[in-house]
Amino acid sequence: MNRYLGGSLGLILCLTLLVVVTFGSFLLLPAQLHYHIEEKYLFSIEEGEAAIYLGILIPKSGPYQEVKNIMISWDGVQERDNKRYVEVIKLTEELRDGEDQEALVSYDVILPQGKVSWEAPVEEFHRLPQRGIESDHPSLKEAVSQITTSSALEDVYRIYKYTSDYLIYSVGERDCTSSSALTAYMTRTGACGEFAKLMVSLCRASGLPAQMISGIVLPDLVIYGSSQTRIREHPGESHAWVEFYTDGGWTMADPTVGSGYLNWLHFGRNDGHYLSYGEFEQEGKAYVEMQRWATSQGNIIGSEYASLKFVASADTNQVSITPSSSIKKGWDGRWANTLVSLTLTTFILCKLRNRFIQPSSNNAGIEKTQ
Repeated sequence: MNRYLGGSLGLILCLTLLVVVTFGSFLLLPAQLHYHIEEKYLFSIEEGEAAIYLGILIPKSGPYQEVKNIMISWDGVQERDNKRYVEVIKLTEELRDGEDQEALVSYDVILPQGKVSWEAPVEEFHRLPQRGIESDHPSLKEAVSQITTSSALEDVYRIYKYTSDYLIYSVGERDCTSSSALTAYMTRTGACGEFAKLMVSLCRASGLPAQMISGIVLPDLVIYGSSQTRIREHPGESHAWVEFYTDGGWTMADPTVGSGYLNWLHFGRNDGHYLSYGEFEQEGKAYVEMQRWATSQGNIIGSEYASLKFVASADTNQVSITPSSSIKKGWDGRWANTLVSLTLTTFILCKLRNRFIQPSSNNAGIEKTQ
């Protein structure tokens, strides 16, 4: 065998290495992703005057997200109610004949790519049955007894993999709040809510603390300054995933997208797109309280509890509301990682180019003699 690679084979290997380094650096190395989010709510009235009311849920900073620079543009009265996982914005104003009133709420979000882990107390409910999380049901206890072994982290991964492989994703809109782990287990179908609740149920059935998280998966805006805007909905997709606790602390997993050869990419790490609104029942209570407030003021004229989380009311049926939302991409550390890795790899390959691309001088001499 020749000591050195031939020119063509060496060039192919070099190009392959550069491609692997590019995608590996972009998708796997730790990085920060920055987003600017704006939500707009436009009120209009056909005739007369009306009192209008708007409640909005805004995510708060957490173990794997930073929410900052919250700005509210509104001509009327503003109230801010600080809940455990979210902030409730309550807006009130008088709308006059022929006038429009717009509420603009904007904030910046910083999300990580890479492994995430944090310390936080384990609460009693993290181990107990919950609405839609029937961790004490005999069928689920029997299922988890056949999955788990001894190591806590390994057990969670087995549960995560089992959930991803066992359930078939059902196409169509579903209400994650009304889903059930037991129903998903019996029917072997479900959306993100069923995937998350089944994994949480199996974790709790095995004695491992876990909770279901409600939130949004932001769109994959790759280029700096790129944006998406949608009318009557959010550019991001409403989603549910899992946070679990082992001896090493809390971390996260997404069993919905966990099937496939690269399932480890969604276990114990964030890919820079998960915006959490907190534990699903706590977030649900905050929304219900906000809805009651709006209902007590007038008639509901618009609401959503999916990607956009708001409720609006007025004291007359002559008022309409048009919501919209946009996301703009800011800094993306994945590109910096890729640039640095490509630069270093290219430098090393240039230093070793004689070894990888050019044939050896001995081989060249033999060919010449022949």
